[in-house]
Order: sequence, then C-alpha cells, then structure tokens
Amino acid sequence: MRKWMWAGLALAAASQIYLVQELVAAFALFLVGSGAIVLVIASLYALLKGWEMLVARLAPAERTILPLGSVPLGSVKDGAPRASY
Repeated sequence: MRKWMWAGLALAAASQIYLVQELVAAFALFLVGSGAIVLVIASLYALLKGWEMLVARLAPAERTILPLGSVPLGSVKDGAPRASY
C-alpha cells in the first residue's frame, strides 16, 4: 500500500511540475508574440516619423509645386480651368 501511495505522490508532483513547465512555456510564447507586435508597431512609428522629417525637409511651406492662384476668366475653355505657366 505504501508503495502505491509513494507512486501516486510522485505522479502528482510530476504532473504539477509538467503543468508549471507548460505555463512557463505559454507565458514565454505570449512574451515573444507581444514583443513581435510591439516591434512592428515601433518600426512603423519610426518609419512614419522619418517620412515626416523627410517631407518637411524637402518641401518647405513657402514653396509650392503648382501655382494655386486665381485663374483669369479668359483662360477658361470648354468649362475646364487651365493653369498658365
């Protein structure tokens, strides 16, 4: 009887250790997955900020690409306004 009691106790301890190992493994996978998501979000944020700095440096507010002034009435043909350069 004592032999079976010790065997049952050893089995219960082993199952608890296995459960702890599984929980630790699941927590590690959760940390790796969360870290990957944080890395993707941080890299996208850095790319966005870099793009904003590049656009701010290449296109200052004083310079415009197209003239956006008023179009004279004589230059309108076929109902479509045309920009004169």
